[in-house]
Amino acid sequence: MNSVTYQENGTLALYVLDSLPVYEKLKIEKAVQNHPELLQTVAEIEATFESYSLALNFDGPRPALRGRIIDNIVNLQKEQVMNADDLPIINAYSSYKNWLNFARNLEMEAVQAGKIIHMLRNDDDVLQMVVTTTSGVSEENHPDVLESMLVLEGVCKFTVAGYARVMKAGDFIDIPMGRVHDMELITPSITVVLQK
Repeated sequence: MNSVTYQENGTLALYVLDSLPVYEKLKIEKAVQNHPELLQTVAEIEATFESYSLALNFDGPRPALRGRIIDNIVNLQKEQVMNADDLPIINAYSSYKNWLNFARNLEMEAVQAGKIIHMLRNDDDVLQMVVTTTSGVSEENHPDVLESMLVLEGVCKFTVAGYARVMKAGDFIDIPMGRVHDMELITPSITVVLQK
């Protein structure tokens, strides 16, 4: 693709918006190095987007939404480091691979009824642990506790309030308060991050 084509088909605008796949982004960056006029076009597109947003008088998302966005970004940054003294909260955006690599270095602490447990956090904000079980979880209900789970290894059938789903490595679930739930193993064992 030549420099004129990049300018005419909108690819540079997508590049400025960071909306291209990695391979396309790399092609653009190489083309910008070889064609200085593309660098000028990129600068013009950036200026156009900036002036457009200023004309709309857009100050960004509502404060509550902005706070949640920033919290998610900070949480994901913590997940890249996985510092045992400053662990992130698991959520739907969590990378199970980061947690799995972290969990592999842990010495499991306690064995309780077919479960091996390593406590990660137990403070005013959250109770967080890595649990490996060979027996699943029988029916339980927490009327005043919001529980979350991120599967690191293994496969299970997880049922909440009568609705079942198969969960495997990388799957996350928020378990609503006051909902009966249970876990039946499909593989011989499962390892999860459990958070309350």
